[in-house]
Amino acid sequence: MGMFLFTIGLLGGIGFLIASIVFAIKKVPKKKQWGATIGVIICAVLFISGTVMTQPSEPAQAAEQSKSSSAQNNQTSAKNEVSSEPSITDGATKVDYKTLYKDYEDNAISADKKYRDKKLILTGTIANIDRDIGQSPYITFNVDQYGVQNIKMSFDNDDVVAGLKKGQKVTVVGTCGGTFASTIVVMNNCSIVK
Repeated sequence: MGMFLFTIGLLGGIGFLIASIVFAIKKVPKKKQWGATIGVIICAVLFISGTVMTQPSEPAQAAEQSKSSSAQNNQTSAKNEVSSEPSITDGATKVDYKTLYKDYEDNAISADKKYRDKKLILTGTIANIDRDIGQSPYITFNVDQYGVQNIKMSFDNDDVVAGLKKGQKVTVVGTCGGTFASTIVVMNNCSIVK
C-alpha cells in the first residue's frame, strides 16, 4: 500500500510540474491555478505518506534479506573452506618407492617418460635426514640394505624436516626430478602428507 501511495504521489508531483510549465507558457492567471495547487497538495500528501509507509517495511525486508544472504554466504564459505583449499596430493600418483627406483635402474629414459616432472606420492621409512650442498633439507628412503641406492626427497622448509626422525614411516608428495649419478632418484618440492 505504501509503495502505491508513493508512486501516485510521485506521478502527481511530476504532473504538477508539467501543469506549472504549461500554465507558465500559456500565461494562465493565478486565480485559475488554484485547482492545480490543491492537486499539488494532495500529491504531496500521498507522496509523503507513501514514503513513510514504505520505509519501515523496506528496511525490515532488506535486513531480512541481508540476514538470509549472510547465512547463505556463511554456509557457502564453510563449504568452500573445506573444498576450496587444494590438497597437496591433488593430481599426484601413488607409487611404491622401490618400484620407482627399479624402473629408473632398468631404463632411465623410459622411467623419465613415466615419472619425470610428475607429482608422486611415496610412503617409506626415513633412512637419513640432512642438508644437500645447496643447504636444502632432505630425507632419504633406502632401497637396498647398504644405503647406496636411495630416493632423495628435497624440502623447501626446514621446519617440516626438523620434526622428523630416522626410522619414522612417512608419506611424502613431491615432483620427480629423475636420477642423479644413476644411484639416486630425486624428488623435489616435497611435503609431508598428514
